[in-house]
Amino acid sequence: MPHRHILCLNAGSSSLKFKLYGASSLTQLCSGLCERVGEVGPGADNFHATTLVSRVSQRLEFRDHAAALQRVECYLKGDLGIHPHDVVAVGHRVVMGRDHNEAVVIDGSVKRAIEEGALLAPLHNPANLLGIQAAEQAFPSATQVAVFDTAFHTSIPPCNRTYALPRTLNKKWGLAKYGFHGTSYRYLAKRMASQLGKAVGDCDLILMHLGAGASMCAVKGGRSIDTSMGMSPMAGLVMATRSGDVDPSIIAFLVDKEGVTADDVERILNNQSGLLGLCGKNDLRDVHEAARQGDGDAQLAIDVFVSRVRHYLASYFFQLEGRVDAIVFSAGVGEHDGEVRRRVLEGMGWAGVELDVDMNEKASGLARIDTGAGKTQVWVVPTDEELGIAEEVKMILQA
Repeated sequence: MPHRHILCLNAGSSSLKFKLYGASSLTQLCSGLCERVGEVGPGADNFHATTLVSRVSQRLEFRDHAAALQRVECYLKGDLGIHPHDVVAVGHRVVMGRDHNEAVVIDGSVKRAIEEGALLAPLHNPANLLGIQAAEQAFPSATQVAVFDTAFHTSIPPCNRTYALPRTLNKKWGLAKYGFHGTSYRYLAKRMASQLGKAVGDCDLILMHLGAGASMCAVKGGRSIDTSMGMSPMAGLVMATRSGDVDPSIIAFLVDKEGVTADDVERILNNQSGLLGLCGKNDLRDVHEAARQGDGDAQLAIDVFVSRVRHYLASYFFQLEGRVDAIVFSAGVGEHDGEVRRRVLEGMGWAGVELDVDMNEKASGLARIDTGAGKTQVWVVPTDEELGIAEEVKMILQA
C-alpha cells in the first residue's frame, strides 16, 4: 500500500509524542516529540523529529495541541513528502477507557466515554481528547482510533478488581482497579508468545514495566488477571516520584497533623514521593551512583524499590498457581538495570528461576537471561507502545 501511513499519537498535558508507520509493513518511518505545549515565551529546543538518516530540533512556541500537531503535519509534508491524505489512520493512546476492552474507531460516544474517564484520570484523558480533536482537524480523511491503556486489564476477575469499600460507593463512582500500561503489556505478551513458540492464549507470564512509572501484570492464558496499579497509576510499585502502595490512613493523618488538604497529600504522593522522596533523586541511575558513594538513603531507596517488586512477583506466582512460562523485564529500568533484575530474582530457585548472572549483565535489547536449567524462563524484552498502537489500528483497518 504505497503512500498509506498510520500515525500514532500520545498526547500529554504539555507534550505530544508521535511515530509514523507504513500501513502495510508497520515499518517505522519517523518519530518525534513536541514539548512545553501551552507554554509562552522562549525556552530550549522543544520540537524533535528523527528518521533513520536525519534529526531535526527546533525552538518553537506551541500555544496548544492543535499548533503542535500542525507542526507535525508540516514536518511530515515538508521533510518527508507525506501529505495529510497519505495518513489513512491516526491511533491515539488514551489512558482511561473504563469499559472498553479493545481499540475502537472514535465517534461521539467514544469521546463522551473519554470525557467521563477524566473523572478517574484527570491528568491524562483531557489531554488525550485534545490530541484527538487536533488530529481530526489536521487529518480529516483519516480513521481516528482510540487505543486504551486500561483495555488489556478488563479481563481482571472481580476478586482482583473490586475494592472492599461500600458497594454503593463503588457503583456510584466506578471505584475499581483499572490498571495501566496495558498497551505495553499487550505488546509484550505477543512478543513473548512468539519467543516461546506458543499462541498468546497459551501463555502464563509475569510482565514488568519498570520505568519512571512502574507496574507489573500477571497474565494467565494470554489475559491479564491482576496488575499492580489500581484506579490510578499511583498504586503498586515504588516509582520515580510516586509512592506506590501506602496505608490509606496516612492521608487523613497528614491532613490532620500537617494542616494540608487532601489535594496537597495527593500531590505529595504523586510528585514528591517514591525514589525522589526517599533519597532526593528520581532517576534510578543517579540513585545507584549515590549508593555507590555511600549514601545510605539512596541504598535504602533501592532496597525499598526491589522489595516491592519482589512482593508482587511472589503474589503473581501464587495467582498463576506456580505455572509461569516466563518473567519479562521491560521499560527503562527493566531493560537496562542488571543490578535490579539480579536482586529481584535472588533466591527464587523455589519458583524454577535460575538467573544467568553473566547474561544478565550483558543483556542488550531482546535477550534471554536464565540458565535454561529452571522451568521458568527470564527475558528482557524492549517494549514499544507506539508499535502496539499501530498493530491495533492495522487490525481495525483490515476489519
